[in-house]
Amino acid sequence: TYLPMVPDFIQGIINLRGQIIPILDIRLRLGKPHKEDCLVIVLNVEGTQLGILVDAVDQMIDISRENILPMPAHSTQLLVSGMCSLPDGSGTMMVLDCEQLLPHD
Repeated sequence: TYLPMVPDFIQGIINLRGQIIPILDIRLRLGKPHKEDCLVIVLNVEGTQLGILVDAVDQMIDISRENILPMPAHSTQLLVSGMCSLPDGSGTMMVLDCEQLLPHD
């Protein structure tokens, strides 16, 4: 459902099992163009349910907090709070800072 008078990256709300969840378009939040064919991932950010639109999901993995390293001090990556190596050794993953996704006054 569309919502008026919200930032353009908030695409609307959905009703998921009786809970109203805002849907945020990650592409628009990062200043990229909207993509029609996308998926919704529902996050729990400090007790707040939030749906994010993403291009694709490659895999779901559990990473313990102690394996997440801080971003280098000279890094200017927006919305990224850390990085870690993938368990299978196939590469490095950036960790999304979900708290920064929520609009602030």
